[in-house]
Amino acid sequence: MVGRRKTPEAALARLGLRTAGIAHDLVQPLTSALLAARQIKGKGSIPLRAALHRMEDLIQSIRTEINPVPREGPTLLADLGRIARDLRAGLSPAERRRVDIRLDGRIRADASALGRILGNLTQNALRHGRGRVQVRGSAPGGKLAIVVTGGSGKAKSETGWGIGLASSQELANRYGLTLRVEISPEGSRATLEKHT
Repeated sequence: MVGRRKTPEAALARLGLRTAGIAHDLVQPLTSALLAARQIKGKGSIPLRAALHRMEDLIQSIRTEINPVPREGPTLLADLGRIARDLRAGLSPAERRRVDIRLDGRIRADASALGRILGNLTQNALRHGRGRVQVRGSAPGGKLAIVVTGGSGKAKSETGWGIGLASSQELANRYGLTLRVEISPEGSRATLEKHT
């Protein structure tokens, strides 16, 4: 008896099914950890809760990858203030001294994707530039406008920017966002926008 030939599509389908099962199984212990973290007081509790919320967002991202967002787009409002707090919590003390984050408002968008893009842009600006990094944005009237600027640094052709920016660009395209990046030895400017 000849066995069935395994196709790349079948292998991907099995991988997707296994990944969906793992993501589902992670939700319960993560929820327990979030509940326990709420009981913890003191300075360490804030970064712990932020890290757990980040894990929650990443699990949701995995589920979204397996079951893409419907064409009409996300139905939940992304809170830019929470995204700012999570971004800040993910920075080291030295990085926090260099980064000024001011985000305000809510917009119908995928909060996890926004957080991943902004985290990537902020880390790139920190890693490849000198001086302060500013993250400014709001969502007036259902439109999104966020700008990440960094001090003088490497030119676009130098290594280190490629994968992070390509990943951010792919995420932006997938979720109906427009990302424009300008990088030069004088500094960097990334603009992330969404129009209704």
